[in-house]
Amino acid sequence: MKLIKVRWISLLLLFALAVGAPYLAPGFAFAADDDSSASETKEEDARTVAIGNLEVIDLDFDVGDAIPGNAPVLSIEKTGTRSIRINPVKAGTSNVLIYNTQRKLMRRLQYNVVKSDASAKVLAIRKLLYDIEGITVELVDDKIVIDGDLVVPRDLDRIVQVTSAYPEVLNLVTLSRISREALARRMQKEINDDPGGVNVTVRIINDTFFLLGKVDNTPDKERAETLASTFIPDLMKGASGEMLTQPVKRFAIRNLIVTEEAPPAPPPKMVRVTYHFVEIGKDFLKSSLFKWNPMLGDSSGIQIGQGTAGATAASGTFSGLISNLLPKLQSGANGGFSRVLFSTVQVGETGKTLELVRGDSIPYIAATINGIPQPDNVNANISITVTPNIVGEDQVSLESQFGFTALTGAGAGGKPATKSTNMKNTIRVKTGESTVLGGLISSQASKDIDRDPDQPAAAAGGGAAPSPIFTLLRSKAFRQSKTQFVVFVTPKILEDASSGTADIKAKILNNSQKKRRRVIN
Repeated sequence: MKLIKVRWISLLLLFALAVGAPYLAPGFAFAADDDSSASETKEEDARTVAIGNLEVIDLDFDVGDAIPGNAPVLSIEKTGTRSIRINPVKAGTSNVLIYNTQRKLMRRLQYNVVKSDASAKVLAIRKLLYDIEGITVELVDDKIVIDGDLVVPRDLDRIVQVTSAYPEVLNLVTLSRISREALARRMQKEINDDPGGVNVTVRIINDTFFLLGKVDNTPDKERAETLASTFIPDLMKGASGEMLTQPVKRFAIRNLIVTEEAPPAPPPKMVRVTYHFVEIGKDFLKSSLFKWNPMLGDSSGIQIGQGTAGATAASGTFSGLISNLLPKLQSGANGGFSRVLFSTVQVGETGKTLELVRGDSIPYIAATINGIPQPDNVNANISITVTPNIVGEDQVSLESQFGFTALTGAGAGGKPATKSTNMKNTIRVKTGESTVLGGLISSQASKDIDRDPDQPAAAAGGGAAPSPIFTLLRSKAFRQSKTQFVVFVTPKILEDASSGTADIKAKILNNSQKKRRRVIN
């Protein structure tokens, strides 16, 4: 009995498998259940395709499912409600069963996948770009087409490098809308970080980046376009696949920046330079003198002999003229002080040279020709050349050359002796303050002992000078003289020449009014 039961159970299982087997394959189930549905299923001839040659099939019904018979050979992706994309992956044969949304088999396709040189290249490119999202690599006729929208803009550089190795590759990759907007924001930030592009904005329309805004000059406009172009990769191939001699940009840049030339620079400021010339002289003399030298005149003498009446008598006469009979005594000290001051004002632009020359001509007799004296002149002058430059808000730099010629006494032949002094310097002064530009200090000292200050007077009528009977002389003299010549300069920054010289004009007007009042009175 147990053996009979086992046999009956085995028979029942075999019957159940025989009956339920068609349901394990939906195509066979629907085909067996309904002869009309089987008659509606369309079978097509076998198609021969190469590996990587993707095919998009448009259908006239809503696709529910698509099942490949040999999954390693084909991969199927649903691209729309009524379309699918078939991707040949490996050489071989496979069928494709396409069902509608009611699970009814509507189409049966046969594929023969072969391997070609182009398909090998497609597989190689896919391996190189497998981690880039949003792109597809397809074989269309004899062209390998890379298409899609990139999410990461930097991936475009990698795609360009890969496609440059394959002449038959057509690159149709573009940036996604989000990526283009992100790239435009990065581009604008980089341009705004430049001092000349703070007012520039970047807008993206389709595949064109528009640079908008205003800049001060043309170099700033060109620099903004150069910065923007660094964010866009170059293409080394044309649309037909040929290699280009010069790289071109994948995305266009339209420079619509308006150049607004900066307003003209304000006129340079004026500088008023005031010169003060100061000359100070001091003399000091201390002396003591004791002198006694009586002198006897030429007509003095003793006469002994006959008188005027012819008689002889023992008588005589003594006559003579004695001068400087009394001794001369002198002692004391004397001194002197002198000061000369004059000022001159000049006004000029910053950076421009100001020149001042002031002097006198000293006449003298150079020679006498045929009894006619020949006059000549010696110049004693002061010359100053100053170039003021404004530094900062209230500093003035003065580049100066200063020279003067001064008299030192009488030279040979009566010509006045002169001495020249020249100096050159650069100083910096705060506006309105004074400083010394240059000067000269001289000092002389002399000491005389037992020196006769008087010269013997010549005798009347050109005769010989009288002879002293005796001479007693004791003297001492000390003389010291000092001279100081200094030039002070005071620069002052002015907005314009009119307002900066108002005090000078007011002083001149006041002086002229005083003179008029005196004349009227």
